[in-house]
Amino acid sequence: MLEEFERIHPGLADRIVAMAEAGVKADAQDSKNHWRSHLIGQAFAFILTMTALGLGAFLVYNDKDIAGLIPLIGGIGVIVNSIIQRYIKK
Repeated sequence: MLEEFERIHPGLADRIVAMAEAGVKADAQDSKNHWRSHLIGQAFAFILTMTALGLGAFLVYNDKDIAGLIPLIGGIGVIVNSIIQRYIKK
C-alpha cells in the first residue's frame, strides 16, 4: 500500500510513516503526563484529608466539639465517597 503512495509522490510514504511515529510519541507523552497529574492529585487529596482529620481530632480533644466535628465529618466523607465511587465504577 505504501508503494502506491510512493509512486504517486516520491517521499510521501516516508512522510506518512514519520507522521504516524510522531503521533505515537505524542500519545505516549500524553499518557505519561496524565499519570503524573493523577498521582499528584491523589497526593494532595491525601494530604488535605489527613489535615482535616487531624484538625478535627485536635479540636475535639481541646473541647471544641462542634468545631471539631465539622472537619472530621468532612474528612470521613471524602474517604467514604472515594470508596463508594470505586465500587460504582466496577
